[in-house]
Amino acid sequence: MIVAIANTIILIGKQNHLYINSFLKVSSFTFVVGIFWEYVTPMYLSNSVTDPWDIVAYMFGGCIYWLTTTILTKKKKELLEALNY
Repeated sequence: MIVAIANTIILIGKQNHLYINSFLKVSSFTFVVGIFWEYVTPMYLSNSVTDPWDIVAYMFGGCIYWLTTTILTKKKKELLEALNY
């Protein structure tokens, strides 16, 4: 969900060149965000704990997001081509 939120903010801010849409961008973004949440956040938030498996979960969720958006984009393109747009 973090990738979807980031992309929404990117689009609202009209910073399309920052859009996170490739597998490499999605996996890198979720990895960096996961590292921050799991290792940096516990340094300043006392009730936060580190769980390395959460990073795997963030990246897996990002991959599901990438796969879903890739499939939907392809289907949309096929539909528009079928309708001669």
